[in-house]
Amino acid sequence: TLDRSSAASDVYKRQVLTYSNGDASFTLYIEALNGRTIAEGYAFAGSNLVLGQSMMHAGEPMFVTIVGQLSLQQGEQVAGSVVSFKPK
Repeated sequence: TLDRSSAASDVYKRQVLTYSNGDASFTLYIEALNGRTIAEGYAFAGSNLVLGQSMMHAGEPMFVTIVGQLSLQQGEQVAGSVVSFKPK
């Protein structure tokens, strides 16, 4: 979990997960929106996809960002597969 500061000096927690098969890799960022609005969408920077998508977790809005060497279809599949688990 990383701390991310905004211009208003608020600190937001986000989870950062990196995946690699030894050839290609991507990083998944998951963070609570905490009342913020973040634009959804995607772009390519060279061969790297940058994809941002909103999701809900326990009734709270979250934001998922994926950066890495994926096609748009793969990125959307990963973003749509993000689930949250609560420890028992």
